[in-house]
Amino acid sequence: MILNSKIELIIEMEFMLKPKLKMSRLIKRDKDDRSFDLEFWQKLSTTVRFNSTWEMVVNYELSKGKKYAELRLDRSVTNLKQK
Repeated sequence: MILNSKIELIIEMEFMLKPKLKMSRLIKRDKDDRSFDLEFWQKLSTTVRFNSTWEMVVNYELSKGKKYAELRLDRSVTNLKQK
């Protein structure tokens, strides 16, 4: 992963320093209800989930020929209100 800021470096360091979560389950293909996937991702911190998601976005976009410097989050949300 290419790091472009101090914040990304801190997130990457936090991700690397935490112990890796290992889970496994053996099921038949037609019996998969995705509960295992949900349980796995919910056990991870928000930072680790975001970092993993961003890494997948970067890998996908780089495979399509985009440059890392062109990648950014969508800025369409302009206002958040708490209920």
